[in-house]
Formats: sequence, C-alpha cells, structure tokens
Amino acid sequence: DIIRLQINRPANPEEALSYLLSQYDNLGDEEMIRFAQLGIDLGCFDWLIANLDFIKSKAQYTHALLYELARQADDNEDFEVLLKLADELIEIEPFSPVYWMFLLRAQAKLGMETEARNTFDYAKALAVNSPGAGQALCQIVYDMAPYLANDFLRSLPDLKDTFSDEYSFIEAKSAMLSQTGARDKASQLMRQYLDSHPDDTRAVTQLLLCSPYGCKE
Repeated sequence: DIIRLQINRPANPEEALSYLLSQYDNLGDEEMIRFAQLGIDLGCFDWLIANLDFIKSKAQYTHALLYELARQADDNEDFEVLLKLADELIEIEPFSPVYWMFLLRAQAKLGMETEARNTFDYAKALAVNSPGAGQALCQIVYDMAPYLANDFLRSLPDLKDTFSDEYSFIEAKSAMLSQTGARDKASQLMRQYLDSHPDDTRAVTQLLLCSPYGCKE
C-alpha cells in the first residue's frame, strides 16, 4: 500500500494517508519509517505533525517515527516542532547524543539561552565518549550558540587528535578560539593541522585570517 501511493500519487494525499493507517492495527519500525517518508514526500509534513497521536497509536515502536519527523523538522527549520520531538525522543532514550543535539539545536535557534546551557551540560557529557557527537556539538555551538563557546572550550577535552582529518571540526574550534580572544591558540591549532595537511588551502586561508604574520614559513 505504501509503495502504491509512492508510485501513484493520490489527488488527496492526506485522505489517502489516513485511510492507509486505518487499514492496519500497527506498523513495524521499517513500515513506519517508510510511512513517514511517504508523508513527507507527498508534502504532508504538517498533517503528520497534526495527527501525530493517531499515527503513534499505530506504531509498534514510536522512536523510529519520531526520529524521521525530527530530521525533517530540522531540515525544514521548524524548530518549535523539533523541540517537541526531541523532548519525546529523550524520554524514550535519554542517553542518545543525537537526540540531545536535536534539542540543543532547537533551543539555540528559539533563543532559549538558559535551557540551551542546561542541555549543553548533558550533551557535552555524552560528547566526551562519542567523537561524532563531539564534532556535532562543536558545530552547533559555532553556528547557533556562540555564547557557549567558552564553556565548550573549557569543558571538553582537546579533540584535535581524534579529528585530525576533520577540517570542519578544526575550523570551528579555531573560529571559537578567535571569537573568545585566543587568536594565538587558534593559529597554533591551524598550524598543527597544516603540518599533516600541507596542501589544504582552506586551512591556509583560515590561518591567514587568524594570524597573517609569520605565515611565510
């Protein structure tokens, strides 16, 4: 039924989605993911959110559904919805760094600075043992919550060795160091990256921005 609607797009997609759900007592994880993706593809994201309680009643496990919708809310920059979905996901799985990153992104974008600081405290504890989460946290702070830059630089261990080949992390950390006045440290970090990546012109450009003096070497 899901594939049929993917191939033959209905004239009234919301009605078709509702009818499809009514035909089944429940849907497994993969089926619910496919259903959510179908609704998004049909342009019915708002309908999915408005009917979330009904849809969840058909899900054997709700986390797969909520995760797909949270990803779409993030892509749509619908941070009010992302906030709600992240809270629900954390209730289901409180130790998933991905869900805490969702929550932090939403709070930062919604101007919830106090809440974002509290979320950051939890997120950084998970990031210490998760390189991917550490990099994601760095990007969120850099892009969305610069008021957390000092806390990030103070609280997390130096991850430059873990991310020695991840320029995006090095660039974000360098920019945060510059933002907090530690331009010498930013320059040093970029130089260390260039020692092992001498042909990366992005790093050369960033180094010139951090410290244009002495770059002849």
